[in-house]
Amino acid sequence: MQSSQESQAKVVHVEIIKNLIFKNNGKKFSRSSIYSFCKKIGLRKVKPRPVRVKNDPEVIAGCRKNFPKVIEKVKREHPDKKVIQYYQDETRFGQKTITSGIWSPKGVRPEYKIKHCILNSWIYGTINIDTGK
Repeated sequence: MQSSQESQAKVVHVEIIKNLIFKNNGKKFSRSSIYSFCKKIGLRKVKPRPVRVKNDPEVIAGCRKNFPKVIEKVKREHPDKKVIQYYQDETRFGQKTITSGIWSPKGVRPEYKIKHCILNSWIYGTINIDTGK
């Protein structure tokens, strides 16, 4: 599997190809001609994988590493109280962002950054890890 940066370097949108050809040669080609050209040189049209902008692996790893320390600190600061840990999950119901196809070499599944700004509803759930309720 290739990293996001590697796959981004190999991703080309058809409009970029059309503009480059026009800029360098002064010729305009139809979208279907560009598609045929891309197929001939070994590219294929795929739907890229969404990658959340706020999904930073370093931040997530830091939270996982420091979480036990935070729990112990809370227990020390409040020795007279019982500290209960809850785990939370959520799901979203609503419209999904529609992605367009892009051209990339065979064997490469490109990624792109998304930010949802649409009307939707969230459902949250929590569970007490001590009782299972």
